[in-house]
Amino acid sequence: IDEYYAIDNGNDYVEDHDAGVRIRKMTIPQIIEAFHDRLDNEQLKYLRDLSHQYTSTGATTVKGNMIFRVGQETENIERDLNYSGTLIDPGKIYTFCDDQGYLEVATIVYKTQVQTKILTYINPLGEKFETEVFMDYKIDKFIGDIKTQIIYRLRVYEQHRLGDEHAGIYLKPEEIPVQRTDLNNANQCKLPFNGRRRIFPGFPNHGIIKVLLPYQIFINILYLSRERAIAKNQGKIMIIPQSLVNTDLNLSEDEKIYYMMADGKLYADDTAANFAIAVQALKSVETGDTEYILGLGALKEETKQAAQEDVDMNRQRLGQTLASDGKYTTQQALFRSSLGSAIINETFNKTFEKDYEADMDYSKIAWIDGKKGNYINSDKQVAFFQVNGTEHSGTSYGIFAVNSVVEEEDMKELKALAFSAGQNGDLVVAAEAIRTDSSVKLSGLIREYDELLNTRKENSAKAEQDAVKQVAQIESQTEQAKLDSNERIAKYDGKIKFMLKQIDILIAELKIASDDEQANIKARLEDKKIDIHPPVDDLLSKLNQWISLGKLGLV
Repeated sequence: IDEYYAIDNGNDYVEDHDAGVRIRKMTIPQIIEAFHDRLDNEQLKYLRDLSHQYTSTGATTVKGNMIFRVGQETENIERDLNYSGTLIDPGKIYTFCDDQGYLEVATIVYKTQVQTKILTYINPLGEKFETEVFMDYKIDKFIGDIKTQIIYRLRVYEQHRLGDEHAGIYLKPEEIPVQRTDLNNANQCKLPFNGRRRIFPGFPNHGIIKVLLPYQIFINILYLSRERAIAKNQGKIMIIPQSLVNTDLNLSEDEKIYYMMADGKLYADDTAANFAIAVQALKSVETGDTEYILGLGALKEETKQAAQEDVDMNRQRLGQTLASDGKYTTQQALFRSSLGSAIINETFNKTFEKDYEADMDYSKIAWIDGKKGNYINSDKQVAFFQVNGTEHSGTSYGIFAVNSVVEEEDMKELKALAFSAGQNGDLVVAAEAIRTDSSVKLSGLIREYDELLNTRKENSAKAEQDAVKQVAQIESQTEQAKLDSNERIAKYDGKIKFMLKQIDILIAELKIASDDEQANIKARLEDKKIDIHPPVDDLLSKLNQWISLGKLGLV
């Protein structure tokens, strides 16, 4: 056996109680292996001697004058009191182990106040801090110590009893190795055992077994009554002439009734004179046992159905659906039946969270020097990890347990979303949805995919806006260039026309000029060429043509 008896103080969780007792069964070799570092030589010899006395034919016994008590003198053993207040008889035989060789081991855990010395000091940065030190610590002003003070803090202690109250060994109480205290309140410590006392605070327990037990007892009574009714029910009786079976069959009246009750057969002496009259007088009277048996069966089924409804287990939840129910009716029945157990599942999840928090607290001590290892992740792949002991011990974790059924429904919905994303072109998300079994990871992938879509939409919108701005800018620049071009053309149009007329006059003069005058006219034509605006291609072409003609002397 391994049982825990909580000493309730009103808190829902056992770890928040003030004390508790654990009782379990262990063999003497198991006790020596588990408590060897707490037992002295005399106690070990006592256990070994008792273990040698054990045989498979009976329990280990010990005389009263052999009973060992920690801290007691041998001559005072007979004055030791047991739980009933009677003296231990030195000559009496007491049972130490049961006939299977198991010994009762009781462990009590409790909270008690312990003296603690607190040191106030100044660190190298000039900041004032407080820390817990040993009771024999001496103040050193040179290193920044200011003062020490003695306070009382709650600590959890444990004590073991190896054996029963008569022949057992009582070990000295010791402080448990790991004190689970709150980061903000050092007096808030927790017991090393945990569990939940009640589902709802202030209300009695509403366990499924507790609810179903009265129904099960009543169903057992119905089964017994039904079997008895079936055994007493005679039904039809077959009358068999004795001459057809065995003429030498001589049965007493009691034997005839016995066979009739056993197999429904009645052997009658057909040689008797009144045989025909006696047979006609024999009648089968219906006593109503058949209806009674059927009624018991129907009542049993009704009781079973009522028990299932009390624990929210309707036929739809058991998979007993009808074609006439319809999808909506079945879904509503499943949903309503799950509401009753949802609270129980949630309370169990909260208890699991407490247990996992305890495991994390213990790991801070176990992994104080760091931890390396590997595990199988949600993708069925081997993942390696490395824990920094310093960071891990100073970190406060939040642990959340979820219902696996709800998690499965979430997985279905998330996979449907992921497959929809895969149809839109993101095959990586769809592949991860097929492979992963973690709704948290899958929701992260979908969230990442949604972020990519949003980023893509933002980039597309920004690019569209930039394109619109560029088109508007180009149109504006084109319009401005057109205006500038028209302005320049209008500005130079009159000047060019005037210069063309001057060039025509110079060419005409060049034709009739003398040789000395032609050089002067050509120089003036070169000046006109420089003044003409370059974009006017036809004008320049004409000007160059006439200048070339002039240079060639074609007058």
